[in-house]
Amino acid sequence: MQSGKGSDMAKKTISINNIIKAASDAYDDGLIEQYWEWKHESHRKSDAPGDTLAKFIAIELEEVYDPDSGRQANLELAVCAIERAELQLMAVKEALKSLLA
Repeated sequence: MQSGKGSDMAKKTISINNIIKAASDAYDDGLIEQYWEWKHESHRKSDAPGDTLAKFIAIELEEVYDPDSGRQANLELAVCAIERAELQLMAVKEALKSLLA
């Protein structure tokens, strides 16, 4: 029996590790990887000092990832999470700049 197109195209997926890898490759010195447990597919639970923005990105991407969703949905969720963070950082930047005036 030949499977239908829908089952052949069954949800193409992307792992959280692949999303973290892409983000880390784009980040200064790949520091996001320092906050990621590849084997457990989760962020490292550590209070050690370091690049807290890299840690934040790893946590945000993990929190929005849905293993039951397809590739497209997970990438859209990841992009949306980073865009929300970008807007928040820009708002903080503008608030701090206003103190210079």
